[in-house]
Formats: sequence, structure tokens, C-alpha cells
Amino acid sequence: MNILIVDDEVSVRKSLSYVINNEFGGKCRVITSNSAETALKTAEKKEIDLLISDICLGNMNGIELSRKILDIYPKCKIIYISAYDEKDYLKAAISMKVLGYIEKPIDKNQILRIVSELLIDEENRTSKIDLYTNIEKNEHFIDLLLKDEKNDEVKALYRKSYLYDCPYYSVVCFAGKVLLDVSARNKLVNMVAVDLHERKIKFELQTRNEFIIVAGGREYTLISKLRECILSAFEQLNLKDKVIVGIGSVKRDWYEISSSYKSALAGLNKGFFEGYNIYSSINAEFDFKDLNIFETTNTFWELLEKQKEDLLIDYVRHMAKKIKQEENISKQTAVRLIEAMAYQINLYSERNNILLSRSAYIDVNSDFLFDEMIKSLEKLIREFCNENRIADNIVTLTKKFIMENYKRTDLSIKDVADSVHLNVSYLSTHFKKVCGITINSYLTEFRIEKAKEYIRSSRYNADEIGRLVGYEDGNYFYRIFKKQTGMTTKEYRKSVGK
Repeated sequence: MNILIVDDEVSVRKSLSYVINNEFGGKCRVITSNSAETALKTAEKKEIDLLISDICLGNMNGIELSRKILDIYPKCKIIYISAYDEKDYLKAAISMKVLGYIEKPIDKNQILRIVSELLIDEENRTSKIDLYTNIEKNEHFIDLLLKDEKNDEVKALYRKSYLYDCPYYSVVCFAGKVLLDVSARNKLVNMVAVDLHERKIKFELQTRNEFIIVAGGREYTLISKLRECILSAFEQLNLKDKVIVGIGSVKRDWYEISSSYKSALAGLNKGFFEGYNIYSSINAEFDFKDLNIFETTNTFWELLEKQKEDLLIDYVRHMAKKIKQEENISKQTAVRLIEAMAYQINLYSERNNILLSRSAYIDVNSDFLFDEMIKSLEKLIREFCNENRIADNIVTLTKKFIMENYKRTDLSIKDVADSVHLNVSYLSTHFKKVCGITINSYLTEFRIEKAKEYIRSSRYNADEIGRLVGYEDGNYFYRIFKKQTGMTTKEYRKSVGK
């Protein structure tokens, strides 16, 4: 990292240079200059990562110098030092978003702390560059793995790869129109890759329109960790429902990565998110007429979209009859078909903010009878259809109750839940799932918006407004208002001209 120190006092330049070099050794290269003009010439020849500059420098001050250097190196960080506590300089420093404004005599510990933080950031950035170097160089290896190649070349590449000596493997495929945008795809690649790297999950990644992650780890929880990484990236990038994901099952033999890929791709083509090992393998036992797991669940999904209880139950009974007629079908296949339809209900409910009171995953043991499974699935369908009918009403009624009662200083979440005849836990979970915020957050935002209306009317003082919107404690109201708006009530009143 290159650090440029600019000060017309030689003692300051030497002192800072010595302190930084003594603390960080070869990690930093310190360059000094006695004027803004010579500093600018230096910057034209060498990239500057951190500028430490006195503000008062003569013909060109430190602020003008930093602006010119930022034109050359927009990512350069800045620390101002000055013997003067002048408001104009402070305002300029804030506008430049500097890392620090330090008065003389200089606090050397403060300088060292800032440099240390920058070095950590630089090391993280270098780590990511190394990570992506690994990603780019092994695309050929991924191609060979996905083709199920088993020659000496693949074995040699495997021994050199991040995946070497992992007991568990999984393949993830992404697709969606949004990923045709290179910028969006790179953001998603970056976020998922960094998350995997931080979780110490070994992986190889290949970027295509449908980009592929082949991941390996030492724990059987690998697939759930992959799901967490993906959902976290979707949440932060607002890609939910815009990108389709397929995850192949965890394997114990790296040669089987190809079949994991085929499984992920098949799920991808049908819009499945593989989170429960349902769509985990493609083999002969799924080739019975009318019993292909992907075709079955695809048809079932279309019926879910129609939201007709009788159609869904008729289809389940039809499939149960087909399963019983197949003499060679294994119990495992029969279970997976039923399990897959239950999972589809869960997935559809998640995407459409329908909160089921029980899990859509049907647990099966050796004593579980097939007919009982069918009955459980039918019960789940009835619950799904019923919840779908009432789901929209819950949030509407909750918001209506808050609107009518927000002035109450004793208003509690239990009061809100009682008004819609639900327990607190169920309502809180459902409200956050549908609205994206908690009931408490919604109530606070509603009250602050009402407070703004009262302020704009100019008829009440701040204490009165606090009580009008449900806050008995005036000081608490002031803190909440500033936290929500970034301004005090007085500043907000002034901003709206009242």
C-alpha cells in the first residue's frame, strides 16, 4: 500500500514516516513531500492508496490537493492534519468523506489505527483476487467434471483443486433473465463466492448464463449452508423470485458430481429450489410412465397456482393409484414422489406469503403406511387452501387496528394479535413474512409519519405531538423521532418551513 505524507514541516514528515514504517514494515511504502505541487507530481507517477496531508500548504491547500488526487485515484483514502480548528476546513473534510481530521500535535495511535484498518481491507481484497484467480483458471476442470470424465487429466486437476479430499459434494445451478445482465451476474457471483469463502466451504465456480458452483466440504450440512449463502445473496440483491436455483444432492464420491449436476439442472428447468434432498438423483427408477418425479411435481405446481382444493386432491389420489399399480416401484421412489408434492406446497407458500401452521415436509419411517401418507398430504392441501384464503385478510386487519389505536400509550403486540384472534408468535411471523418488517417497526413508522403530519400543521409543540402519537415519555419520543428521520423535531419543523 502506497502512503503519501504531505506537510511543510520536516519533523512531521519524518516522525509519521518512522512510526508507520516501524509498525508495519514492508506492508507499506511511505512517500513524503513538502508541498502540494510536488505531491501531485508524485501521484501522477505512483498510485496512492492513502493521502495524509496538512491542510495549510501554501499556494494549493490540502483540500485542493486531495480533490486532484481523487480525480486520478477515486479509491484513494484521505486523512487531514492541521494546527487549526477551523469550521470551514471541517466542513470540507466532511464533504470529502475523509477517514480522519487530526489536530496537531498528532495522535500517532490514531494514525496507526487507521492505517491498520486499511491494511486489513487490502488483505481482504487481495484474498478475493486470489479467490477469483482460482475460479477463472479451473473452468476446464469443471467442464470435465460435469461431463463425468474419468481420465488421468481429470484426476490430476482434482488433486490440485480446492475440492480435493472433501467427503461431501454438491452442485448448484443458477438461471434467470436477470443473470443475462453481466453486472447483475457478477454481483451475485461475487456475493455468493465471498460468503462461501468466509464459511470455509471449498468450491469451484464456472460463470455462464447459468452459472455453476461445485462445492465440497467436510460436513453433511453442506447443502444447508449453500442454501443459506444463496438466500442471503438474494435478500441483499433483491433477486428473490427473479433467479431460479437448482441444487444437486450431496455426494460422497467426486466422480458422481456429474449426476449431481444433472439433478440440479433438471430441478432448474422446472423451477425447483433443492433444499431437502428431494430432487437429488436421476436414475432408472424414475422412468415409469406418468411417475417421473419432475413431470409429476411440475403438474402439481400448475394445480397449486389454480388454488383449487378439489383439483389438487383429485390429482394426489390419481398419482397414489398409479403408484400402487406399478409392481416394480420401490418404497423409496413412492415416498419421494409424495414428499416432493408436499415440498411443492411449502415452496409455493414461501413464494406467495402463505404461512402454514405445520411443516410441509412429511417425515417417513419404516412403519409409516402409504395410505396414511396420502391422507397427510390431503390434509396439508386443505390447510394450504384455507390459509391462502385468509392470509390476505390478516395483514389488512392488523394494519387497520394499528391505524385506529396508534394513539394508545399502552398499545401492545398482544393487543394487536388479540384483535385478529391469533397468538403473538403466529401473527408476528406472518406479518414480517408478508410485509418485510416487524409489527413493532411498522407501528413506529406509522407513529412517526403521523408525528410529521402534526409538525407540519404547526398547532402542537413536540411534547404534545409525542402524546398524540402514543408516546407518554417525551424524551423517548425525541430519540425515536431522530433515529427514524435523522433530525430532531425542531430541525424537521424548520426543514418544512414551519
